[in-house]
Amino acid sequence: MHKLRTISPIVASILLIVIAVALVGLLLGWGTDFLTERTKETEEVFTTSNLTGLVTSQGVSGTFVTLANNHRLQDANIVAYKLVPSLDHFLFEYFENNIFYLENPFSLDPNSSNPFRINCYPENNFNLHLITEDNKYINVNIVVRDIKLINDFGCNPV
Repeated sequence: MHKLRTISPIVASILLIVIAVALVGLLLGWGTDFLTERTKETEEVFTTSNLTGLVTSQGVSGTFVTLANNHRLQDANIVAYKLVPSLDHFLFEYFENNIFYLENPFSLDPNSSNPFRINCYPENNFNLHLITEDNKYINVNIVVRDIKLINDFGCNPV
């Protein structure tokens, strides 16, 4: 009869451990690269525009905010906006992660005013970040004096 040779249980255990560690290493390496690439693709970084402080709110009427560009020479092409309520607002996290892209971007020409439609008012005093086509934002402070507008057009995300 012919005897079959087998490997000892110790060698078999060591081989299984080596294979498991190698597989874990491959998965971790792939996962780290995958997450890094996906994060780079989705990360949008906005820098402050030099028009911050020069674009102001001239008033609020219904769902429209009248914006004025007080710069003599520079215009801005607005493609999106973001509502930024105070830190203690109960919907702060919702607004912090939501950018509202405009179907029809518009231009804020120098020394001009434009009505701008806003989805809702998070509170009576908040900041509006107007996002330009070159990934800059213009911070505009909005004050809603009519409490009825907050009641009628207040933000209520589902």
